[in-house]
Formats: sequence, C-alpha cells, structure tokens
Amino acid sequence: MSSSGSKTKKKSSHSAKTPEQAITSEFKSWKKKKAGDDADLTLEACNTEDTILELKFGSNPFTLTFPQEYPKNGEGWYLFTEEGDDKFQQWMEKVNEAVESGSFKLAGVLDKVVSILAEVGIELDGGAPDFGGGEDDQWSSPQDKEEKGKGKGLDKVDQEVASLEFAHSTSNAATLRLIQDLKSLKRSQSKSGFNAEPVKINGKANLYHWEVKLFDFEGPLAKDLVQFKKQSGKDFITIHLRFSGDYPFKPPFVRVVDPVFVFRTGHVTLGGAICMELLTNSGWKPFNDIEQIIVQIRAEIGSLDGGARLDLGQSSSAYSESGAWEAFYRAAANHGWDVKDLGPQMFPKI
Repeated sequence: MSSSGSKTKKKSSHSAKTPEQAITSEFKSWKKKKAGDDADLTLEACNTEDTILELKFGSNPFTLTFPQEYPKNGEGWYLFTEEGDDKFQQWMEKVNEAVESGSFKLAGVLDKVVSILAEVGIELDGGAPDFGGGEDDQWSSPQDKEEKGKGKGLDKVDQEVASLEFAHSTSNAATLRLIQDLKSLKRSQSKSGFNAEPVKINGKANLYHWEVKLFDFEGPLAKDLVQFKKQSGKDFITIHLRFSGDYPFKPPFVRVVDPVFVFRTGHVTLGGAICMELLTNSGWKPFNDIEQIIVQIRAEIGSLDGGARLDLGQSSSAYSESGAWEAFYRAAANHGWDVKDLGPQMFPKI
C-alpha cells in the first residue's frame, strides 16, 4: 500500500509542467498541426517572470504578453510590435481586439495572429512578413532607435519616442506596453480636453508615473476653474497616474493632485482618489490603455450626475498621495470592490 502511494505521487510529480514547459509544448503542437504552413513563425523565448513570449516571423521579432496565471486563466493576451507601418499597427490592433474579451489558449491566439496578418493585406515572403525593422529592432535601446529614426522606417511619433531617455527599471512586459500606450496616445486624433506625459526625472521620462491635465469642461465646473485660475494661475485639473510592473494586468492608481473638490462631487473622494470600479481589480481589464483611462475619468468628473464642484475656500489646494490611498480603500470597501494587492508597494523604485 505504501509502495503504491509512492508510485502515484511520483507519477503526479512527473506529469506536472512548469508554465514555460506548458507553453513550449502548446507552441510545438500548434506548429505540428499547421504541417509547416507557418514554419517561419518561431518561439524564441518564454519569459514566465515577465509573462512575455518572444516570437519571430522570419527575422522579425514581436512579443505576446500572456495571462499571469496561464493556463488556468486565458484572459489578457496582448500582442506588441514596434513596427510603425500602418498595416502592422492595424494588424496589432485587430489581434488585440480579437482576444480582448474571452478566454483563449495559445493555439487560438496564434491562429488569429496568422489569419489577421493575411486579413490586413500584409504579404508573406516565403511565409514570413517583412516588418521592415530589421532583426532585434524591437529590443534595441532608445538611443539605437534614435539613430534608426534618422533614416527610413520610423514615423514622426517613432522618432519622437525613440529620442526619449527612460527612467524605468522593471519588467519588459509593462515597459513595452507603456511605450505602446505612449505612442498610441501621441498618434491619436480624437483626444481633446486633456494632455498627458510621463513625469520627468533628471531629464528622463518615467513611464510608470504620468501627469495629466484636464480642461475644457462645461457648466459650474468650468466657472470654478476660471476662479481657480485667478487664485493659482491654472485653468486645469491635475491628476497623476501610477503604474506597476504588473501593468496591464493590474490597474494604475489614479488621484487628483489639485484643485480640491467639494466632497462627494465629480467622483473624487475626500482624499483625492478617483472613485471608479474601473480602477480596481473588480472592473479592470488588461486591454484598457492610458487614453481610454483618461477619457473615462474625464467623462466621470465632467458628467452632470457627478456634479463636480471645486472647494475654492480650501486653505490647501492639493491632495496628498497617502490621503488618496486611504480614501481609495474606503471607497472600495463601501462598494465591495476588490483591491487585493493594490497599494504603494506596487510601484518600481526609480
């Protein structure tokens, strides 16, 4: 009896696979079923710590961020490529839209990666698309990209972002996603009523800490901002977004810096945190990007039901970050929202 139990335990231990082994096995199985049709699609590396798959079509790299608890959880895939060509940006966006809702196995995501490539009209040369960036372009440093930006292949936004020095010091998955969000925001033609930039530290852009200015409101809030400008010289609302190394799987922390709001107006808490389910584990989705976050926050603050008003009689015109966290937890508890593992400890030390 003891011997039988030992064998059973050994068999169970032998059959268990690490996430890296499971993903590698799935990828090999997918390729085998394709019978060589997509032989030029290769898996270069599986980084389970950063939840990134490094893949290549021929010599052209791209990444696929996979769900943190995969294969238990199949929600939260995200494709990323540095290629600035419109077709490749369209390919990336379409793949991400296709997998943003629902649970997928790796094989299902790879099927979409390949089929959408053909759908957007990217021609394959011997089975592999020409990304135009050159081998390992995606992993080159900002300084390397700045040099490439002087030549062909990079648009104005690529060149602008490539010229930045970044102060980040955490996971590749979060950094690459934040760079993509930055580029998408700069390319957006629909943004109005706000501007947003990473905070600068000694001349370097901190991708994990953004400052956003909200303006062009209507109604009583607009009148309050006119008065606020007389007092402070500012005719806008300043908010800060803080991101962790778990982005996009964890929401950012968002708070108003100034001015102070009248309590229970504009979805702004007593401590300056934004009261929205979107910014908790209960409402957050990995496909939300920085522009979507800002647009939704601005809409909540400016909505008629929010009734936002500024407390212009406050002796202090700014909120503290510690006070905002306390208010965030109180609001989440009142609404029953999940905020497990969300806190100041998430943020990278830069």
